[in-house]
Amino acid sequence: MSCAVCAYDGHVEVCHIDALAAFDDLVSVGEINALSNLVALCPTHHWELDNGELDADELRAVVEAREVFPCEAT
Repeated sequence: MSCAVCAYDGHVEVCHIDALAAFDDLVSVGEINALSNLVALCPTHHWELDNGELDADELRAVVEAREVFPCEAT
């Protein structure tokens, strides 16, 4: 598995594309943790996503452009 943004494969973290805070309190855990909302990122890009440096919509576009599933193992 490698980072969906830079393809680094030394260490990746599975991350939520849409932050937990973006979901309504009534949303199921299954929807929050759906594969379509998970992506493998290196620590740097995970930090950027969590701190607003990497936009969730931009991340989705990168994943779609590579035509891979967000958490697809390589």
